Amino acid sequence: MAEKYGYVDSLKEHRESNAKFDYFFLGATITILGFSINSYDPLKSFQFVWLAHEAWGCLVVSFLAGLYRQEKLTGFLYYQTHRLGFENKSEPLKLAKHGNINLEDENNEPWTEKEIAERLEILEKGVKLTKAGETRTSRRATFAYKIQKWLFAIGLVALAGFKILNS
Repeated sequence: MAEKYGYVDSLKEHRESNAKFDYFFLGATITILGFSINSYDPLKSFQFVWLAHEAWGCLVVSFLAGLYRQEKLTGFLYYQTHRLGFENKSEPLKLAKHGNINLEDENNEPWTEKEIAERLEILEKGVKLTKAGETRTSRRATFAYKIQKWLFAIGLVALAGFKILNS
């Protein structure tokens, strides 16, 4: 019998794949930077030394932007986890509000409409705040990725230009 592959499995695979790529990208950036600095001979006479310095600066900032992006992605997952928790807790309250189920406290006393409304309001505020946090961290992570990607590309071009002009 074949196993069922659903949305949750797909989401997990996607996140794992993204994480692997992110760490590969960070590793490649710092490796290229390290190799470039290590192979540079300051005693040799080079033309366009500013290209090497520009490349190194771009690669450093690209790496730092990648680290910042990782931090923002962790924050995004934090907000998303809490939002999903608030949404799951609010589902029974919504059903109880419409009279579809009865909720009881620890003394087997039914919840009043006021208690249900108050608890639902608190959870809806939590959902609203966590959605705002998700949006904010997602936007920052996307911006950091653009910086990381473009500075990596500029750094590679500058490094290649430096090597070509000095060969």
